Amino acid sequence: MEINSPGEPGVAYIMGSGFGGAPQAGTSQHTGLDGFRRRARERNLVLLDRINEAVPDVRLDYEKDVLPLTPAGMTMERHIVSASVN
Repeated sequence: MEINSPGEPGVAYIMGSGFGGAPQAGTSQHTGLDGFRRRARERNLVLLDRINEAVPDVRLDYEKDVLPLTPAGMTMERHIVSASVN
């Protein structure tokens, strides 16, 4: 089922703003946020592998090139695109 990411069944983008701080470790909110971060990372690593294979002249390193572009380590495709044009 497509939610709010056309062409990516089961993928949903969620955005939050105005939070006073990160949830405390051990809370369900902290666990949930870590889950979102982990799944985004896994999805983006797969995407980055595909891009690196298709365009080896623009090979990117996730940790070095992409992750520093994100607040709180929540990478999205736009961060990969931004890293590839810099």
